[in-house]
Amino acid sequence: MKNFSILCVVLFSFIVLSSATPWRPDSNYKPCDSNSGPVCGTNGKDYFNECHAYYSQVKVGCNNKCPCGCAENCPATYYHPVCGVDGKEYKSKCHANCKNVKIGCNKQCPCDCTDGCHGSYYHPVCGVDGKTYKSKCHLDCKKVSECPKIKRPVCGRDEKTYDTKCDAKCANVDVHCNGHCPCDCVKMKCQTVVKNPVCGINNRTYDSKCHAMCAKVSIQCLTNCPCSCEADCLDKKAGLVCGADGHVYTSECYAKCSNNAVECKGNCPCSPCNERCVKTGIKVCGADKKTHESKCHAECKGTTVQCTGECPCDPCSHCGEGGPKVCGPYGKIYTNECFAKCSGKRYFPCPSYNGGHKRY
Repeated sequence: MKNFSILCVVLFSFIVLSSATPWRPDSNYKPCDSNSGPVCGTNGKDYFNECHAYYSQVKVGCNNKCPCGCAENCPATYYHPVCGVDGKEYKSKCHANCKNVKIGCNKQCPCDCTDGCHGSYYHPVCGVDGKTYKSKCHLDCKKVSECPKIKRPVCGRDEKTYDTKCDAKCANVDVHCNGHCPCDCVKMKCQTVVKNPVCGINNRTYDSKCHAMCAKVSIQCLTNCPCSCEADCLDKKAGLVCGADGHVYTSECYAKCSNNAVECKGNCPCSPCNERCVKTGIKVCGADKKTHESKCHAECKGTTVQCTGECPCDPCSHCGEGGPKVCGPYGKIYTNECFAKCSGKRYFPCPSYNGGHKRY
């Protein structure tokens, strides 16, 4: 009887303890935390905490009371900012879609116009600003007009034909002429040239030197073809010469055309000095008081040079710059004694002063 009583007590204690242990639905048992706060299930119902939703076999939609916000379904750790058309920045495309906002560009605000252009699309267009753009979209974003579609061909300096001046500018090429290449030299350079016929070495007459140059032909004479001897002398250097026949010719060429050898340069009659001496352009005044073309001409005439330049000479031209200064009447100071003598005035040594006063 005593053993039976003990058995009853043990059995009762086991039953009590068993009823106090939480129910475990499976090996993945998750204890409930009453402090976790309310949650909203994916079925739209509220639960006291995650455990209650779990035991009800309902996934948690968000960690607050229903209803859940759209952004709460976006990955919390995913960050890829986008800029909406409303000018606001969103954490990701998901967050922008939750606000029913279209995406302006896949980067932080602000968006650039070209962000809306297809990145991989390449179809270059030329703008009137002379720049080439990746596509028509990129051109429009910069508010630049496209080169005219109407073709007005021009020839570039690179000898290539472009549809318009605008296209040549985009290629960074200067326009050589209007129209297709090659350019017409005559139209470009000779339209305003006065007609003055010349004869080329190919014995063809051209309207002007310009026309012959465009034809890349050297000029034979400045008249119509055929050339005469006199015509050939038109572009030769002029300079009076005295012929063997005693006549003066305007150039050596004209003398030869008359079958006359040149006796000397200059007017007739010839003199030995003209043959021997060259005009330097620096005339001299001789001791004979005559002006000569050069020192050579003066010496040829048997006289010495008194001074450079035409006669008469400056009486003091032979005086140098050196020597002590001398003084004349009324405080006049001469460079040296030579200049004083040339002046014909009385002169004397300039006084010197001590004590810091100026000395001459």
